[in-house]
Amino acid sequence: MVNNPLVSVCVVTYNQEAYIQDCLESILQQQTSFDFEIIIGNDCSTDRTGEILAAYQTQYPNKIRIVNYPQNVGPFVNFNHVHSLAKGKYVAHCDGDDLFLPNKLEKQVAFMNTNPDMSVVWHKVVYFSDNGKEANELSTPAFQTPEGQHISFEYVLRSGTVATHSSMMYRKAIRTTYNPKFDTLDLYYTLEYLSAGRGFILKDVLGKYRVNAQNSFSVKKKANNTVRELVIKHWHYYLERFPQYRSQVFIFAFVQLLIDLKNKRSTWKGFLGLMWRSKGIFSIVELINTLKDTKYLRLPDAIRYEQ
Repeated sequence: MVNNPLVSVCVVTYNQEAYIQDCLESILQQQTSFDFEIIIGNDCSTDRTGEILAAYQTQYPNKIRIVNYPQNVGPFVNFNHVHSLAKGKYVAHCDGDDLFLPNKLEKQVAFMNTNPDMSVVWHKVVYFSDNGKEANELSTPAFQTPEGQHISFEYVLRSGTVATHSSMMYRKAIRTTYNPKFDTLDLYYTLEYLSAGRGFILKDVLGKYRVNAQNSFSVKKKANNTVRELVIKHWHYYLERFPQYRSQVFIFAFVQLLIDLKNKRSTWKGFLGLMWRSKGIFSIVELINTLKDTKYLRLPDAIRYEQ
């Protein structure tokens, strides 16, 4: 393996034989002025994913490391373990069905090197589906500059999202060792990194995000409320850790309650409970702005949940 990689690229996969080769090729083809390693967590795939990974490891023994588990551990444990093995100063993530575009790693590293006060950086992506449809990621309505957009801890607590997980690069030094007693979503790590510093979204389109991948957690679970139930647990957790941001938590819970009521989701009760726990003085202006922003924080209608 690379002895001293500047960047660790962490990939998680499960039964993605149709996608994993394209994913790895997009990473291996990155032209960089530094060394990087690729760590792949294969969660007991039952298709040809393991076979494809083994072939790549044979071809790139000094670049690729594969973690094979003795039994299925699920996406949360897989993510945690793979990222804990990263040796690089910077850590990038890619789901096994997504793609890096040229210069992704080089541009993110350049930004981090010249902005030591930033904990994490994302970039814009193109959403795409298996049937060939594509759509540009909608702009996140945060503080914008000609180079991109600033993101704060408070903003994410209030809005609940930033950018796609496969566009993220963070400083390994800021990764914490908190172990909440629930399965963690990518939002957990977004908030962890932002609680340690500021974040930024580059204006460059440097990745492609697949919206309807087979065996995707978001697609398999969209018929029930698993993800939203986990989101409620996350915000209770952060309310307890950072009570000074209770107004941001209240606004988030209120907006999500309205969304649940509109879509007749049973998780509205959980968001109502979160509202009650975080009740207090809040900014009407921030609430109105968050309600306006929600129209931007979703997949484009033309490609949403394409099957």
